Amino acid sequence: MKRFLFISSLLLCLLTFTQCKPNSSKDNTLAVKKLMNNENKKKHEIDSLKYWGVDKDKLLKHLKLQELAWYGGDFRDDQSKPRYMPTQEDFLLTIPLVEHYLYTHGFKKPSKELFEKRIRQVFGKDLGANRKSTFINLSNEKSFDFASSFFAIKDKGFITYNWLLRDLISVNGNTIKFKSTALKQILLLNKFLIYNDTGALKQLEMNQCGGEGDDIGDYYDGNRILK
Repeated sequence: MKRFLFISSLLLCLLTFTQCKPNSSKDNTLAVKKLMNNENKKKHEIDSLKYWGVDKDKLLKHLKLQELAWYGGDFRDDQSKPRYMPTQEDFLLTIPLVEHYLYTHGFKKPSKELFEKRIRQVFGKDLGANRKSTFINLSNEKSFDFASSFFAIKDKGFITYNWLLRDLISVNGNTIKFKSTALKQILLLNKFLIYNDTGALKQLEMNQCGGEGDDIGDYYDGNRILK
């Protein structure tokens, strides 16, 4: 009798487990969907200005200021308004934007030793000479003029220019949309200069940025970058 009761209880438990299993699957599906939603939310946050520590008001201010900037302007440009001269603050705003693009588009951060070695070989500069600054102008210039000098970002492990912000991004609310043309050139430049990637060099030589219709100033092309 006891054995019969034990078997009956066991069968009852198995039946209950079988009936609950579909519900468990539903619960698991909901849990997965919730996890995916959270991941999508994180991706959205990754693109937000606040996430990257970029001051939105400051960024919008400099985007507006840069409307009066131009590079290589000629007689067709409006000369009635004074030209805006870019500052270190303009340059610093570009660094987290370039960093995000590079490391989400296949660029591998070099070791400190490799980065310093390549900067020394290509530019003849010792990154260890000035340990206070997080970046160094590789063209021996004090100016932050647009696309005129290479900068080595020592703690991030990449090389960049001071680019017009509107060449890099567009802003919609609290979210930034990256413009790939100029950023792709920076990516190719780093792949070539740091890792001697000849494929990146060929792409860079062939690449010419005509820019968006509302871009300011002259275009940036691959051959110009390599000079």
